[in-house]
Amino acid sequence: MFQELLLKEIRRKIGGKSLNDEIANILNISYDAAHRRTSLKAKFTFEEALKMAKNFQISLDQFQNSDHHILVKRTTAVEQTEDLKSFFQNNLNVFESLPLSKDMTIYYSAKDIPFFIHFLIRCFPVSRFMCG
Repeated sequence: MFQELLLKEIRRKIGGKSLNDEIANILNISYDAAHRRTSLKAKFTFEEALKMAKNFQISLDQFQNSDHHILVKRTTAVEQTEDLKSFFQNNLNVFESLPLSKDMTIYYSAKDIPFFIHFLIRCFPVSRFMCG
């Protein structure tokens, strides 16, 4: 299903060019190998899908249309004020694109204590260590 959606988006982007030729060139594979992928007889590897998405500037997130999928985002380090602004905007974009439901659970995982925890109510259960 995802491969079909990715191929459809690539077709839209390349217009009248040969889909098999484009994929063969990008992935550095034979025309026959590209044809097996475009005819859905063979599946793209994860690396191949990422390479094509990057080449055609396609966000793979747009194919997340089911309540049964996991979305994982890795952010870049926040080193300047602009990075922080970008961090918040990117997170907002992710949340706005999610198919929210009452049964959904969102987990946040970080290497360090998230800096925004300091902006929450002082005795919020996550920040018990801060309460006196």
